[in-house]
Amino acid sequence: MIRRLAATLTAALLLAGCATAEEAPDPLGMPERPTPAAHPPGLIGEAEDAGVTPEGAAVRLFRYASRDARGGPMEVSGAAFIPAEPAAGPRPLLVLAPGTWGMADRCAPSASVARGSIPDQARHFTALGWTVVQTDYQGLGTPGLHTYMVRAAQAHAVLDIVAAAVQLDPALGDRPPTAIAGYSQGGGAAAAAAELQPEYAPDLDLRAVDASAVPADLVEVTRGVDESPLSGVVGYAINGMVAAYPELAEPVGAAINDEGRAFLAEVRDQCLNDTGAAFGFRSSAELTADGRTMAEHLTDPGFGRLLAEQRIGDRVPAAPVIMAHNVTDAVVPFGQARDLARTWCAAGAAVRFLTVDESVGPMESHGVADARTRAERNEFLYHAVVGDAPIAPANCGEF
Repeated sequence: MIRRLAATLTAALLLAGCATAEEAPDPLGMPERPTPAAHPPGLIGEAEDAGVTPEGAAVRLFRYASRDARGGPMEVSGAAFIPAEPAAGPRPLLVLAPGTWGMADRCAPSASVARGSIPDQARHFTALGWTVVQTDYQGLGTPGLHTYMVRAAQAHAVLDIVAAAVQLDPALGDRPPTAIAGYSQGGGAAAAAAELQPEYAPDLDLRAVDASAVPADLVEVTRGVDESPLSGVVGYAINGMVAAYPELAEPVGAAINDEGRAFLAEVRDQCLNDTGAAFGFRSSAELTADGRTMAEHLTDPGFGRLLAEQRIGDRVPAAPVIMAHNVTDAVVPFGQARDLARTWCAAGAAVRFLTVDESVGPMESHGVADARTRAERNEFLYHAVVGDAPIAPANCGEF
C-alpha cells in the first residue's frame, strides 16, 4: 500500500498526541511548535463527517501524518470529497494544493469547507466520479505556525495525503491513479511535489500535475510582490521560513526594524484579505533596519543555503506537467515561472506551458490565467489519469 501503511485506522487515532515544544526563538517571539508523535506518513489521525456536497459527494475533515522540511514528524489537516456512487474499478484521485489563504488557523482551507464552501475543482471532479482531497499544509489548522512556501514541507503534505485518501475511501484501492493540481502557492506546492515524488513517494501512481502561477524562485517572487496588492505575503514567507528553520530568527531579527517586527507578528494572525487591506502596496524597505528591501536581504549569506533549498527547478518531474501564467502577473512574476518550465524541458520533462497575456487590474492580473485556462488544465489531468484520449502534447521550445 502507498507510503508504508502498516497500522490500522484505529491505531491512527493516537496521532494527535504531542511531545515537548521547541523553545521560541528570539528575537522575533515566534510561537512554540509542538512536536507531534512520529507516525508513518499518510496515517490518519482524526476524521469526521462534515456533510454532503450539492452534487452528492460525502465531505470528510481529517488529520494525517507527514514529514516537515527536515524530515521530522508533522501533523497536517485536510478535507476529502468522496463520491457516493460506487466505482467500477480503482477510483481516480485528485490532490488539490490550495493557494494562499493566510497564516492563522481560522484561514485553513478545511475550515472554509467546514462552513460549506466546496472548491470548484472538487465539485467538477467528484461529478466525474473521482475522489478529491485538499491539504491545509503544515501549521494551517494544526498547532504551530504555517510554514508558508517552504518547499519540502509543502511537497510532503501534498504527497502524503494520497496515503490518507486510500484509508478514507476504499474504492481508491491501494494505488489509485493520481493527479495533483495547484495555483500560486498551490502551484509551488504542486511543482515541488512533482519534483520530489520520484524519490519521496516512488510507488505513487502520479499521472499528471497542474502547477500554475508557480513561485519557483523566492528571491524573484519577493522582489516582484513588493509594493504589489499582496506585498504583505512577504511576512508570511519570512515567518514560515523561521518556523521551519529557527536558526534564521537571528539574521531576520538583525535585518528588520521595530516596524518590521510588529508587521511579522501581526500577519501571523491574519487571513489574506486582512493582510491585503493592512499591508497592500507597501514597500518592504520600510520594515528593514538599513532601508534595503527584503529581497535584497535574502541575497545575504545568512539566508543563502536555506533559501537555495526552497528553489524549485533543481529536480525533474517524472509525470507530465501543465502550467499556466499571465505575462502581466503583478504578484508572481511570469519570467521565473517560464524559466522553471524551460529548465524542466531541458532536463527532459514533458511540459505544456500555457501563456496568457491579459492586462487587467493589479490584483486580477494574478488570477486571470487560472480563470482563462482552468478548463484546458482540467481536461489535461482528466485524460492523463483516465487514459481515454491522448493528452495535449508538451510544447517545449515554443515559449
